[in-house]
Amino acid sequence: MKFNVKVERKQFTKFNQKLQDWSGDVIITDGFNLGKSESNNFYDVLELIQKYYDVEDSDITITDDGQLTFSIVEDANGLPDANGEYLTDYFIVVEKIEVVPVVEAEMLV
Repeated sequence: MKFNVKVERKQFTKFNQKLQDWSGDVIITDGFNLGKSESNNFYDVLELIQKYYDVEDSDITITDDGQLTFSIVEDANGLPDANGEYLTDYFIVVEKIEVVPVVEAEMLV
């Protein structure tokens, strides 16, 4: 059985220059598929995430409903940058992929 690992959504918070904190405007975008994992085991999912993002297991939080979250400071182009102006929160879900039979349609009379 395979599992689809998906960024469910991204939340960008702009750095507030006046207050010198992450209280600026917030933008939320739709997600996208990262790829497939052999299992929903944390370390299998982490291995896939690490192909795209420079995060360690200690950077990731598992929520009560089993989602993974992590944050990266990025520049305006969405590239990691310790001095970037956006704090980007990633919300990761794992979906089970299952093959099901096709059911023949019944004729309506």
